[in-house]
Amino acid sequence: MTGIILRRHLDMNKRLESVATRRLEILEKIAAQRMELAEISQDFQRPLSVVDTGLKGINFIRNHPALMAGLAGGFLALRRTGIIGWIQKGRSLLYLSPVILSAGSKVLSAFSRSSHTKKNTEVSSLT
Repeated sequence: MTGIILRRHLDMNKRLESVATRRLEILEKIAAQRMELAEISQDFQRPLSVVDTGLKGINFIRNHPALMAGLAGGFLALRRTGIIGWIQKGRSLLYLSPVILSAGSKVLSAFSRSSHTKKNTEVSSLT
């Protein structure tokens, strides 16, 4: 009876040994395949990044429809008046900007003077 147990034990050891060697072979094969896959993926990295950027742009457009509609309207307005119309508008605003700035400074100085004069009159009436 002990002979049967001993044989089974030896058979189990042989099986475990063969399973362990098979496992090592499979792990070596997996490592080789990983290296091969890494080399192959280097070739596809740049094209896939371009595709990824395109998908991000599509998602942005889907998530911001009002912004896209505004941009489309702006482009249509620009197209209708043309570049020369935009240059003329910018030029007229450039000539008007000193007038606007001087008028704004006069208004601001008028407001600041009125508050100072009120304070001065209050102080003089108290004395």
